[in-house]
Amino acid sequence: MTRFVGTCCAVAALLGSTTAWGNGLTVKVDSSHPVPIVLPDQVHAATLLIRNNTGRRIRGTFRFGIRERSNEQARFPEEQTIDAADGSEIRLNLSTDLIANLGIKYLDWQWHGERKQWSGRTSFAHMDPVGTTRQIQPVPPPEDDFIFGIAGGIRLHHERYFKERFLRAAAIIGAEAYRSDMSWNVLQPSPDTWKWKGLDEMVALARQFGMFIQPLVAYGNPWAVSEGTKALAKQRDDLNHIWRYPPRREPWAEFAGKLAERYGTRMQYYEIWNEPDISFFKGNAEQYLGLLRSAYEAIKEANPEIRVTTGGFTSMSHGELDRELQKRALTEGRDSFDGIAWHRHGDFAGFQDEVDDKLLPWLKELGHEETPLVFNESATARPFAREWELARQLVKKMTFTWARGAIGHYWYNLMRSAPKFQMLNKDWTPRPSYPAYNQLARLLRGRRFSHELELGDGRWGFAFRGDGVFTGNGDDDWVLVAWTQKEGADDNARSVQISPEAEARHVDLMGNTQTAPIDDSHTVRLPVTPKPSYLVITDSSVHPTPSNSVPN
Repeated sequence: MTRFVGTCCAVAALLGSTTAWGNGLTVKVDSSHPVPIVLPDQVHAATLLIRNNTGRRIRGTFRFGIRERSNEQARFPEEQTIDAADGSEIRLNLSTDLIANLGIKYLDWQWHGERKQWSGRTSFAHMDPVGTTRQIQPVPPPEDDFIFGIAGGIRLHHERYFKERFLRAAAIIGAEAYRSDMSWNVLQPSPDTWKWKGLDEMVALARQFGMFIQPLVAYGNPWAVSEGTKALAKQRDDLNHIWRYPPRREPWAEFAGKLAERYGTRMQYYEIWNEPDISFFKGNAEQYLGLLRSAYEAIKEANPEIRVTTGGFTSMSHGELDRELQKRALTEGRDSFDGIAWHRHGDFAGFQDEVDDKLLPWLKELGHEETPLVFNESATARPFAREWELARQLVKKMTFTWARGAIGHYWYNLMRSAPKFQMLNKDWTPRPSYPAYNQLARLLRGRRFSHELELGDGRWGFAFRGDGVFTGNGDDDWVLVAWTQKEGADDNARSVQISPEAEARHVDLMGNTQTAPIDDSHTVRLPVTPKPSYLVITDSSVHPTPSNSVPN
C-alpha cells in the first residue's frame, strides 16, 4: 500500500511532467528540473501529484505501477483510496523499490470512482544529469574534440521561458551545441527592419548553460526573391513555399554578414541552407553555389574565425535527391566552406552501410578525405511501443560517426517536431534516448577516439581514451562500447587485458554500474549483446584489445 502524504494542498507551480487526459484528473511526477527527473540521492523524496480539475469532489481508488519498458504490460500494484475536492491536489510517495534502477520509468495509473473509470500514463527518468555536475565554458570545442549536439525544437518567436526551459533540458544531459533555424523572415521581416530580440535571447541562454548555437542560415524571405522566382512559384501553385526558393544574392549576403557581425563565434559552424539537395531548396545547383559562395564571403569578411559548412545534405539515397547539386557544391564550391554537413536518418545498419560503402569513399574521390565532416541532423524514429530502441540507436550512431572521423553528431531532436524522433514528449516527459544521451555524454564527452575493436562479423566496438569533461582522470583511463547487430544473440563476450593495478566496471545504457571482476591474468569481460553497453577501465597503461577468449 502506498503511503498517503497529503491532501487538499494548494496547487504549486511545478516544472514536473503533466499528463492530462481530458477528464479533469491530472497526474505528474514532482520535479524541480525542466523535465521529470528523480535524482539518485532523492529517490526517497520522489512524489506523485494528483490534481482534481473535474469540477466536483471525487472519491475512489487510485492505483498505479511503474515499468521500465514501453512494451511491457502495465501493472498496478500500488493502491490508495482518495477523496479530493475540486481544485485540490494529493501527493503520494513513490516507493524506493519502484525506482531502484537508473533509467526511464513509465508510471501507469487508474482511478475507479462511483461512476467513472479513468486511466493514463506518464514517464520520468531516474538519473543524475551531467550538466549540473560541472561548469562548462560556453565556447565551441577545439578542432580535435567531438561535438555533442542536438538539432530541432526551438523557434526564434518562442517565448523566453520556453527557450530557457528547452536549452536547460538539453544542457543538463551534456549537449554542448544546439542547431537552430535562423528564420530570416523573422529576423528581417522587411528590407529596413531587423528584429534581433528572439535570437539575442537564444544565444545568451545557450551561453548561460554552457552551450553554443549552430546557426542554420536559411531559408528564403518573401520580399527577397525576384519577380521571376515569384512568377515561377505562382505558376507551380507553390507560393506558400516561397521560403524554399532561392533569394536574390545581395539581400542574402547581407543577412549572412549581419549574423556574423552581430554574433561572431558565439555561434559557430554557420550552415548554408538545410538539405539543399531535396525539395527544401527549390532551386538548381548553380543557384545553390551562388548562395554558398556569397554567404561564405560575407561571413568571413565579418569574422574570419567563423567556420562555415555546406548545407546539411540529406543522404546518398533519398528519393528526391539532386546528386548534381551535391557534387557541384563539393567540387566547384570547395573554396566556400570549412566543413561538410550530412544527415542520413534511419537505423544504424543502413546508416553504417551508407557511410562506409558510399559516403566516405565518394568524399575521398572528390578530394575531401581531410575535410571536417559533421552529422548535424541524424537520428531514427520509433513509436511508443518500440521507443526503447531509440536509446540503442543513439549510442550506436554517435559512437560510430565519432570513430569514422566526424567532428560531431547532432541528435534529432529534443522535442516539438517529428514526434517519433523526440527525446522529450510535448509535455516534457522523457523517452529512453534522453537518459541514454546523458550517460553517453557522462562517459565519453571530452575523451578522444582511440581505436576500433575487432569483434567479428556483425559486432561493433570502439575504444575511447583520456580524461573526459565529466569522468576520467588521465590518459590511462578508457571507455569501451560494444554491441552485436544480431538480435536475439546470446552474450558473445570478449576478454580484455588490462594492467595489474587497473580497475574496471560495467555500465549499461542508463548508467547502472557493476564492478567488473578481474581474473588472475588481469583480464576483464567485455559484454557483446544486442544492447550496447560500456566497459570503463581506469589506470591501465595496457592498450585494451579484445581476444576471442572469455574470462571465467
